Amino acid sequence: MEWYAFQISETEYGIFDTFASEDAREAHHAGELAQAIGQVAPDLLSEPPQVQPTRIVATKHEGSGGSA
Repeated sequence: MEWYAFQISETEYGIFDTFASEDAREAHHAGELAQAIGQVAPDLLSEPPQVQPTRIVATKHEGSGGSA
């Protein structure tokens, strides 16, 4: 798994996770960390987090030829 944090605006942020497989993604979302975040989210966030599965269609990494 890899994850990336990004800033959208002064008050809005996001986290983007990538997984080696669909099984790994499902295990992560059902795991202890996800449950713990769900419990503290109301105290930390102004609204519930949005989880939106996406499909990566291409990547490019420094020093690699990329993939599609």
